[in-house]
Amino acid sequence: MQPVVERCREMLAKGRARSKKLHDSGTPGAQVSNQLADLYDDVVLELWNDAIQDDLDNPRLGGLSLVAHGGFGRRDMAPYSDADVMLLAVRRSQALGEEIAGKLTRGLSDCGIDPGFSIRTPGEACSKSWDDSVIFSSLTESRLLSGSLHHYQRFFKRFRRGAIRRKHRLTKNLIEARRQEQAKWGETSYMLRPNVKRSRGGLRDIQLIRWLGFAHYGEADLDRLVGLGFLPEEDYRLVRSAYGFLIRLRHELHFRTEKSQDVLDRGSQLEIAEAWGYRGHEGVLPVEEFMQQYFENIRNVRYAIGYVNEDCQHRSPIKRFVEIASARRLNRDVMMSRRNIWVRKAVRDSFARSLPKVLELMVLAGQHDRRIDHPTWRAIRVAMQEQDFDENSDSCESSVDQESTAAFLKLLAEPTRLASSLRKLHELRILERLIPEFARMRGLLQFNAYHKYTVDAHSLLAVQTATELADAEETNGMARRYRRMDDKWLLHLALLIHDIGKGYEEDHCIVGERIAARVADRLGLSDEHADTLRWLVLKHLEVNVVA
Repeated sequence: MQPVVERCREMLAKGRARSKKLHDSGTPGAQVSNQLADLYDDVVLELWNDAIQDDLDNPRLGGLSLVAHGGFGRRDMAPYSDADVMLLAVRRSQALGEEIAGKLTRGLSDCGIDPGFSIRTPGEACSKSWDDSVIFSSLTESRLLSGSLHHYQRFFKRFRRGAIRRKHRLTKNLIEARRQEQAKWGETSYMLRPNVKRSRGGLRDIQLIRWLGFAHYGEADLDRLVGLGFLPEEDYRLVRSAYGFLIRLRHELHFRTEKSQDVLDRGSQLEIAEAWGYRGHEGVLPVEEFMQQYFENIRNVRYAIGYVNEDCQHRSPIKRFVEIASARRLNRDVMMSRRNIWVRKAVRDSFARSLPKVLELMVLAGQHDRRIDHPTWRAIRVAMQEQDFDENSDSCESSVDQESTAAFLKLLAEPTRLASSLRKLHELRILERLIPEFARMRGLLQFNAYHKYTVDAHSLLAVQTATELADAEETNGMARRYRRMDDKWLLHLALLIHDIGKGYEEDHCIVGERIAARVADRLGLSDEHADTLRWLVLKHLEVNVVA
């Protein structure tokens, strides 16, 4: 083994040990990441200096720039991260670059760092980025490690200008690539074995905000994107908090396994909850308390990236004008086009503060199978955030009037878009105002072999599965029975709360029946409907046996 490789292996071992001490002492994750980035810088530069030793007098060396990019570039390192490095080479220096690159990549591999390495001319780096979202996203956060500052600055200036000119195309590519990644690692945030980097709401979505910001403004720094109005200050605060939690959690997984490990499996959940001092509370285990905090953080990230995505994909003023011109009025406040439904701008803010009106809008969206447009939904979100709702307070029961409960029951009766509407109500904590007991289900784990989602996500998925029967094949017997039902709303409500008794020491079916009785009373159901709701919740485990 070469002496330089031995030195680098020793540097890595000592540096990781120092990082672990910092991590174990409670040092914020961002500071540990910076320390690890400094360590990787030292190792890469040590190997680089050794690789160029024989060519120090070669004039072609001046045409090379060693560039860190991706997580390495933004200094967002975990203990066993790989190192994304690009050798930027002008034409006359390419042959020399390939020779040096061979030495550098062998050195990195031999000392224990998995290198993501490429050699490109400035023109190649730019042109490949416009078609490949992985290359583009990685290069948005590049920085010079060694070599020609002049050539690197020329490249990055050209790269930034080209990105802004192609922002719509790049936005589409980035969002589609992220959708494909989510399909692989989990469409919902509430997986019981999430990937803290790639699952929905994870670190990758925070990175996506940065990449989209670069495509639109040439900036990937979140602080600057707030100043540019690209990211709302409240979302920024929540995203920063989530990042701190998630990056520390990723460090913990790496240190525990001594490898690049991003999947938070059940064994790790139990161990980390104990190590981090979670104590739990009545009916909630320490691991459940830990995972509820995890799910709360990724929910905030999902919120932020959802609205950034919508803003970035906003239609042109011409298309918006055509849509408004061709729209028809459903009532005094609500308009509808071929694709969307929205509230007139003049009354949007006051409309958004009224829970009955918001629920009625969702009913109309379902009845007409239209999507609530982004500006309207954003106004609703802001208005509901401003209403200081304490989920642990009994006042939530008196904060919802009869008009709101009637609109909620009407919403439950319309299968179209129901699951999507309920998820939005849950995300905004409106669902917990209508059914306060639902708050306990938020991010609650299920330790058995039959579920892969948290209790709340599982319950919403149950509603979705039922509503999909409305469009199922006529040959599907269950679909025919579903379509003949007069009281679909009652089935949807029962599915929504069928596991609401979980998280207590007593049998969840028995607890659920008692809660169902309170829900029925709060929603003003008739005695017959209340009895049916209670029975469905009590007997839901027997339904599949009877069927």
